[in-house]
Amino acid sequence: MNSSEPKATRMCWAKRLRSSQGGWTISETNRINVADEIFEEWGPEAEWLKVRHNKQPIHQEAAQLRPAERHLNWHRKNVFDQ
Repeated sequence: MNSSEPKATRMCWAKRLRSSQGGWTISETNRINVADEIFEEWGPEAEWLKVRHNKQPIHQEAAQLRPAERHLNWHRKNVFDQ
């Protein structure tokens, strides 16, 4: 991601990977939903996710970073699925 983006929207490779592994997703109510297993882990990446659990993600308006709802639905069903 572009380093000129605000910290709230920047996400390192490891956190994006966690999403692809089912560590977190964005809920139907537009909240960050962190998997239970993350709360059993320790480390900076786990802490970063834990403090964002059940909070609203911040999307830059002009960048349209929010994925389409159909992709989020697929991710919740096929990857996150708790």
